[in-house]
Amino acid sequence: MKAREMAVGPVVALKLGGRFSQYKPETEKTVRKAEVNEDKVIEQLRGGLRQAMQLWSNEGSRMSDILLVLSDAELISELYHLFRKVNRLTERLTTTMTITAKDIERFSLATGEFQHEAGFAGASGIFLSKLISMGTGSRYTIHTGHLEVLPIYLGYGNTKDITINGNAGGGAGFAAECGILKIRGNADFYTGYEMSGGIIHIEGDGVYAGSGMRGGTILIEKDAYDHVGCGMERGTLHVKGDANWVGHYMKGGVIHVDGNGRDVGYSMEGGTIRIKGNAGEEVGKEMTGGKIHIKGNAGKNVGEGMDDGQVSDKMPEIRVGGEIESIGNVISGKIYHHGKLIVDK
Repeated sequence: MKAREMAVGPVVALKLGGRFSQYKPETEKTVRKAEVNEDKVIEQLRGGLRQAMQLWSNEGSRMSDILLVLSDAELISELYHLFRKVNRLTERLTTTMTITAKDIERFSLATGEFQHEAGFAGASGIFLSKLISMGTGSRYTIHTGHLEVLPIYLGYGNTKDITINGNAGGGAGFAAECGILKIRGNADFYTGYEMSGGIIHIEGDGVYAGSGMRGGTILIEKDAYDHVGCGMERGTLHVKGDANWVGHYMKGGVIHVDGNGRDVGYSMEGGTIRIKGNAGEEVGKEMTGGKIHIKGNAGKNVGEGMDDGQVSDKMPEIRVGGEIESIGNVISGKIYHHGKLIVDK
C-alpha cells in the first residue's frame, strides 16, 4: 500500500470531534435529559452499556481515534478484536431479555447521560449495533440529535433498516452487509468503510465516504469532503453536490458526482468516475487503469504521469467534454476532448 493511500490528513488534529464538530446538538451547551420511560429493560441496557464502556476504555483512547485506527493495519486488526469482545459481552448481558425496536429507540435517547464518560463513543456505537443485529425486527430508529459526543461505528455489519435521526459519528455502516442505513444529518469520517452490500443514504454532507467499499451503494445528498471512494473495489457512490479527492487508489466500482470534483482519480487502478461539473488540476494523475469522464472543464496537467504499466487491458482513459487547460506528461493512456482522441500512447 502506498504511503499516501491512507495517510490522508492531520491525524493528530482531527480527533473524535470530527469534520462536523461545529454543528451543535439540539440543545445549547447543556445537554437536555431525554425523557425516557424508566423501565427494567432500559435500566438493564444502561448497565450493559456501562460495562461495554469500561471494556472499551481499557483498550485506550486510541481505539476511538478513527483516523488513526483506520490508517494502521495492525490497529484495524485490534479494532475487529475489540468489536468481537463488545459483541460477546452484549450477547451475554441480553441473552434472557426481550428487546424491541422501540426499546432500542428509547435507549438511544437515554445514552446522553454517558456521553462524556470514557469509552462512550466506540462502546455505544457497537453496543447499539449489536442490539439491532440481534433484534427480531427489521426497522430501527436511533436518535443522536441530543448528543454532543456521537457514537462511532454505528451500524457495524448492518443487515437491517436503520434510521439515524441526527448526525452520524465516524465509521457509520462500517462493514455493512445489506439493509439500509439512512442518516438524517451529516456523516463523519469513513462512512461505509469496507461495506459489502446494502444502501447508505446521507441526507447531509459526508467525509471519507466509501473508503475501501466492496459493494453496495452510498448516496450523499449534499457535498463530500476529503477522499470519496478511496481504494473502493466495487459498488456505487453518488454525490449530488461537490466532491474533493475523488477516487484515489480506486480499483473498481462507479463514482458519480453531480457537482464539481477536485483532485480526481489520483493513482486510480480501475473503475469509473463521472463528474457532471468541472474538475480541478491533474485529473487522473498517475492513474494506471479505469475511466474518468468530465462533462465540464478540466484544469492543468490532465493525465499527468498516467501509465498503464504495459498492461494493455488496463489502458487508462480520460474524457473531457468541456475545455482543457493543459495536458500533462502522459506515459501511456488515452485522452479524449469533445469526443476526439487527442492523446494515444
